[in-house]
Amino acid sequence: MPIKVKTMRDVWDKGKKKKKEIKGRKIFPSEIGKYYFEYLTRKKAFLETKGEIAKISADYEKKLGGAGFSKI
Repeated sequence: MPIKVKTMRDVWDKGKKKKKEIKGRKIFPSEIGKYYFEYLTRKKAFLETKGEIAKISADYEKKLGGAGFSKI
């Protein structure tokens, strides 16, 4: 029965191959993933309503007249 010798190079190559397979996927712990997805949802909602918010604040400042937001 032949003796098989495992070198550090063999171990390193095997670990490198595993890292390459996992590299494309991002794995989050459930708690971090939950908060991250909530953040993305809020960010998307803000970006969708950003124009409306700017229009409302411009209209409000126009109603204030000379005492705009910068003078309050």
